[in-house]
Amino acid sequence: MLFRATAVRALPRIRRDNPAPYLPKLKLSELQLAVLSKKPSARVRTGPATPPASTPPHPPSAADANEPPINRGPLWSPLYRRKTSAPTALLAAGARTPLIKFLGKRTVPKSVDHAPHAHPASPTHRLPDSFASYRSNAQQHGPLALGIIGARSGAELGPVQPAAGEFFDRSELPRRFRKLAWSEEEIDAVNSGGATSIKPQLSYSLKLSNNNNMSIPSRLILRETTTTGTPSATYVLSSGSASYDSKRTARIDIVSPLEPQPSLSSPASSTSSTLPSPLLIRLLAPLLPTNYPDSVSPDYTPYQIYDSIQAFASTIAGLLAARAVLTSLGESIGRAATIFFAHFFAVRIEAEVKFYRFFADVVNDLAFVLDVLSPSLPAPLLRVPALCLASACRAVCGVCGGSSKAILSAHFATRGNIGELNAKDGSQETVVSLLGMWVGGLVVSKVEGRGATWAWLLGLLAVHLWANWRAVKSVRLRTLNRARAVTVLEKCVRGEAAGVGVEEVGRAEAVWRSRDELTMGGRRWKIRFVSVEDLLQALKWERKERSLGGQDHTLRALLNVFFGEKYVLWLDADRQELIIVLKNGAVPETQLQSWYHAMIVASVASDTSEDGLLRILATTLQTSKRGWKETVDLLTREGWQIQESNLEVLPGPRLQVVRDEEIRQ
Repeated sequence: MLFRATAVRALPRIRRDNPAPYLPKLKLSELQLAVLSKKPSARVRTGPATPPASTPPHPPSAADANEPPINRGPLWSPLYRRKTSAPTALLAAGARTPLIKFLGKRTVPKSVDHAPHAHPASPTHRLPDSFASYRSNAQQHGPLALGIIGARSGAELGPVQPAAGEFFDRSELPRRFRKLAWSEEEIDAVNSGGATSIKPQLSYSLKLSNNNNMSIPSRLILRETTTTGTPSATYVLSSGSASYDSKRTARIDIVSPLEPQPSLSSPASSTSSTLPSPLLIRLLAPLLPTNYPDSVSPDYTPYQIYDSIQAFASTIAGLLAARAVLTSLGESIGRAATIFFAHFFAVRIEAEVKFYRFFADVVNDLAFVLDVLSPSLPAPLLRVPALCLASACRAVCGVCGGSSKAILSAHFATRGNIGELNAKDGSQETVVSLLGMWVGGLVVSKVEGRGATWAWLLGLLAVHLWANWRAVKSVRLRTLNRARAVTVLEKCVRGEAAGVGVEEVGRAEAVWRSRDELTMGGRRWKIRFVSVEDLLQALKWERKERSLGGQDHTLRALLNVFFGEKYVLWLDADRQELIIVLKNGAVPETQLQSWYHAMIVASVASDTSEDGLLRILATTLQTSKRGWKETVDLLTREGWQIQESNLEVLPGPRLQVVRDEEIRQ
């Protein structure tokens, strides 16, 4: 990791005859940072452990004779417990300068305990008075000293001013306060002694007034990709300055994947040249899986080609054998219905498996009714359409029934025995079908007349639908779709732990009409996963021919708030919608966490102005991150599978924020 240095000509506090004020030979990626001061602080004086009397002290060198002792600080005290000897001349020489020194490798704990002392990097603690002389020490946090931060993260912090002798590790900083890499020339300025202090910029900073600067650069690129990483659109934001100016307008140019894009180091750009023709994929979209060919294995394409050839030959052979024009017409309608229904509804079946399992039997029973009704219809004006519609209903039943049955089989197989479960299910259906044929033969031989036929048919269909309804209601799915997530997460946001179990939610879940709208604060909200363009339009950007125009200060502030998150959330008060844009790397748990955050925002959204919403989003972000950990523990105990979710019904786009330093690579 490289760190920026600001060069200056005169530096009276640094001795130019210092033999080694820096350690340029060490690898910066293996180092930790500390602040050394010439004058020790009485408030933080802890010092190393006194060596035993039996151990002779380390003989001081000539350079050590006149050097002041080094205050090692409370947080870094474990670093010095390994050695009880006196400080070396190198460390003593470094104590003369207020620059940051590189002391060597140290194991960093995974979590930082803030209880013993207020941590200078904590976004939830107010800094003590001991951090009072920041400019006289190394500017370890750079722009953090320019003003109060944390107003948009829920906690106002004073200027980060580490006192003399107090130490802390940069790896313990939150992710949004990490430093960025800088050039070799600036590091050479530090190594040559021509710098007063190391001033690394932050990857995240917050503004409180129009005079503060944003950390988002003036040139910003928003890349929109598919779930597999294939670029779908690129939004290039250009403006004169990255400073906060609510009246400045900017323009976003939209670049399609086929057009030349800015030079970005992304693995997705290297795979775009190997994709088939976009026009061919668009024409074959109803026949191909979503995000083909990235969503399938390499052997999928040749298998489907030869499978289509054999199906084509088999179809012609079947027509030659049947030689029935009406039958072939009905089969054609049915197969066309299979193609179009699978294209538009196949992805939705997994999210609403109960509904589509019941819907499959409804359309199948409708096909029975049309078959019985067709002889009484005038031919060919109504009889042919009725038979064709019956064939289409059977085709839809095949798609819904087959897909939902496979999903339920995967749900039932808790020990990975899905193959055995499907085989035994087929055997059960065979036995039931044989029994039905025997009993049905007896019923058909006894029932005569149109009235009796209709009475028996409607009665059997009623039993069929009732049994299917009871079967679907008995299923207790352990994944959260939109309806179940609204029920469960709404109670978690309100602090109600009762009634969030799998059994309770499954018993109360509706089959035919699910509830996916949220009621918070006396208003009804709808949560949607949207694209980047939908987010920009919600931020009042106006669409032009190949670009969008608007004021970019809200967009920059919003990206700052969600810099370290895998999603971006915004509230559209006009449409009463909470819109979410998922970023690259978002997992199913990210979808649930974004919904949880959206519900918290809906419960406290009183100020719907842009600045008010930004403040609410930043404040509730910290609240949601703390509450989400407890929610995950609760849902896991109740039996929910957090690693899987069906909130995103259709695979949506993903956002990748590309910054200047990534463009230059």
